[in-house]
Amino acid sequence: MFLINSLTCVCMCLLVNAIVSDNRAENTPVVIYVAPTGRDSNTGRTPTDPLASCAGAMRTVEQLSRDLDTLPKGGIDVQFAPGVYTLDDSTTCGSVNYTATEDSPLILRGKGGTVTFDASKRLSTANMRLVSNSSLLALLNPKAVGKVYELPIPATAGWTTSAGGQLVMNGVPLRASVWPNHGLAYVRKVFDIGAVYCQGRTKGPPPVCHICKGSTKSTPQAPCGANISLNEQPSGDWARELSAGPGFGHDVTVRGYLNNDWYLATHTIARVVQDHRNTSVQFGEYDRYGVCEAIERGSAPCGGGAPGRFTVEGLLSEVDSPGEFFYHVPSRTLYVYPLSHPHALHGVELGYWDGPGLIALTNASWVTVRDVVVSGSTGTAVSISGGSNNTVGGCVLKNSVGGVSVDGGHNNRILGNDVFDITGAHIRTSGDRANDLQHSAQLGVLIPTNTLVANNHFTQVFFGGWRKWGVASTGMGDRFRGNLFHDAPGQLVLPGGPLSLWDKNEIFNTGYSEGDGGVVYAGACLTRGYGMAIRHNFVHHSLDVPGLTVRGGIYFDDHFGIVSNVSGNVLYKAAGFSFLVNGGAGANITHNLIINGGQGLSNRATDDMVTPLKLYDNGTLHRGDKGDYIYNTEQQLGVEAFEDIFTTPLAKRFPSFARMLSVNSTVRGWASAAGSNFRFNTFLNNSNGNVCLEVDEEGTGQHAWYCTNATSDAALRSARAWNRPVTAFVDWTGSHEGDWDWFPAAHALEFVNATLGFDTRAAGLRCDDFRKALPDAARYRPWVKAAFAGVGAEGRGGYTPAAAALRSGLRTGQALLLNFTVPCPAVTPRVDCYAIWLDWGECEADGTKVVRYTVEVDASGGGRACPHVDGHAERRPCTAALAFASSQ
Repeated sequence: MFLINSLTCVCMCLLVNAIVSDNRAENTPVVIYVAPTGRDSNTGRTPTDPLASCAGAMRTVEQLSRDLDTLPKGGIDVQFAPGVYTLDDSTTCGSVNYTATEDSPLILRGKGGTVTFDASKRLSTANMRLVSNSSLLALLNPKAVGKVYELPIPATAGWTTSAGGQLVMNGVPLRASVWPNHGLAYVRKVFDIGAVYCQGRTKGPPPVCHICKGSTKSTPQAPCGANISLNEQPSGDWARELSAGPGFGHDVTVRGYLNNDWYLATHTIARVVQDHRNTSVQFGEYDRYGVCEAIERGSAPCGGGAPGRFTVEGLLSEVDSPGEFFYHVPSRTLYVYPLSHPHALHGVELGYWDGPGLIALTNASWVTVRDVVVSGSTGTAVSISGGSNNTVGGCVLKNSVGGVSVDGGHNNRILGNDVFDITGAHIRTSGDRANDLQHSAQLGVLIPTNTLVANNHFTQVFFGGWRKWGVASTGMGDRFRGNLFHDAPGQLVLPGGPLSLWDKNEIFNTGYSEGDGGVVYAGACLTRGYGMAIRHNFVHHSLDVPGLTVRGGIYFDDHFGIVSNVSGNVLYKAAGFSFLVNGGAGANITHNLIINGGQGLSNRATDDMVTPLKLYDNGTLHRGDKGDYIYNTEQQLGVEAFEDIFTTPLAKRFPSFARMLSVNSTVRGWASAAGSNFRFNTFLNNSNGNVCLEVDEEGTGQHAWYCTNATSDAALRSARAWNRPVTAFVDWTGSHEGDWDWFPAAHALEFVNATLGFDTRAAGLRCDDFRKALPDAARYRPWVKAAFAGVGAEGRGGYTPAAAALRSGLRTGQALLLNFTVPCPAVTPRVDCYAIWLDWGECEADGTKVVRYTVEVDASGGGRACPHVDGHAERRPCTAALAFASSQ
């Protein structure tokens, strides 16, 4: 029933007897008390005799579960008193496998105030002194002299920069030295693009680069990294530092967009040539595409329309701004510029992340972790692997490598958490062998995870700028509902598995450092869109940067397979293409509201994905690359041959999948734009067309756009693509231009129209039994709207640093947490469950289809519960029209 790895059990017979007696007499939960002032040798039975750690509590739970014949009625309630708990390998909950029931759950909760599990370690500042060595002072930026401190790190401290041990000062994350301090640096000129190698595409082993002397350029026989000059002169003397001896210039990193606008490259600096006017650097390794974007474009420009842009990290000479540090490995010395200048070091606490997560639930059931703070972990703060009906709710997960992860299992829930300042994945969900697409052919059925991620706030507060983060979901049947995502420099939401559902989320202020990609992005897969629903989300203020490749708001790229239901979404200033379908067939994008965008709803039907297939078969192109669609589909479904695809559970549940895949043609089937359902959408004030199709003009290779606009759809109707009427590909029946009068609260960034079915007030966070505070949408939405007033969704004009800074400088993560967050009512109001039935499959051969019970609003405050769990599936006659019908 229960397993705790690496923990030793202690005998607690008297305690167990007392618990059993009390529990059976009162039929109430067994309460185990834990407090920072407790001891793990205590009984934990009363508040005055508490345990000291989660490890001690788990040993008590283990002993209890072994000695009882049945689970305690009412379950076990582990209550942590307010305070800070040190989290390390001896105090963590560890790996927990506990099989409970709905009536007898295991609950671990913070009680009575803020409960913090802190995995960070402290560094003594007793020997912290201002830098005074003349050699070191010569390396510092002159403006930093007298402000940078040095601190010897004892070998016993355990801190290294390579172990994920992020430094923090007084709870605020510090950053490794970076140049420039604000914004980006730019490539002035490319002297040599350097060696080029792409793993899996370039034949042969990767090149090992050396330093090219003078103007010598890279060759296949003598490869070397790219050689560039900088547009801005660095504030520090880099050349001096790189020659200062071991440990200086050892791990200097360039991070930026140096070719394609969507590819964030990372390089080390191998050589610097610097005088008082110019600085050039050579990279230490090959690049995937070659470095060729610069202000001085030269004869062979590449990538997008912006110069290469980047930051440089890891130089002592660039420790010149509060909150920066440099670590000299050979001498184990930390150099830090404090957040505020401490004339005396009283009150300065310095520490680093260095500990495990709080708990790893492994094949557990009915375990809840709630109302605690987890910080300082170099792993994942809370993880779930397998199991069912586990909940992580009302927690703050911050200042860690990973926030929360869910791998497989069924009906696990992540509810009402705040997750921020995470260097890895804020949240990651996936399936396992019991419920993934690859094993569905063996299982004979599609089994969804029904993982529910709802009412969570994901952002970065003190980690801003270029630290990319996103939300990756690959589990079949994962659901993300009513979350708030914002302040992300790149692609944010990556929906994966089929049968997944994304609804009532609010997403804004994303993609401000890169071109191409999308706010919500999925690509190069023919299977995962089936049963996927993206409904009633509010996506706003994700603005293209001038000069960069145009981005998408909701973007289905590289012939992503049919998306079953994209409806009811409101997109306001959501990139240059609000909806973009890059070649996919059969996308159902209907009943949406698109406002103040560039192009409203677009399908780019220009690429021939059929002809290259034979090149993958004969080995000319690399087997399994993203364009090898048929082979990749076989692999995703776990079948040996093409004909086996048509007997898989996916093909049976979604007959259109088999129908589309059976036709390899650019004018019909999966490789065309056939069956694009763009009906009944509402458009308002889009600058570059409403419904648009890009086609190859009569096979000439010349691409052209045909669009409807506010007054006419004549251009789209008269267009011809491959000598076929465009209406054979796109159906835009019922789509129309709206009017501002239809949305009286538009000035406050709220779009409510019951007749059309839009209500942005329902998107984002809400108060409930887990969430006790939230950013006030009635205040922050108008603030965001005002901040970007006059800035269009399209990035018109050429690239300028000022235009890029305008889109990236709002720092909404800090603002919403510090300025706009308000407490929820002390008493959660009574709210009854509200649910609808949604189509979760197509009409099958037997005349039935699968439908999904979909909870729109959870019961809270003692409200009436739902009769089914979210994700409950039934079969109904195909005649049942349920996609927009509500029901209890």
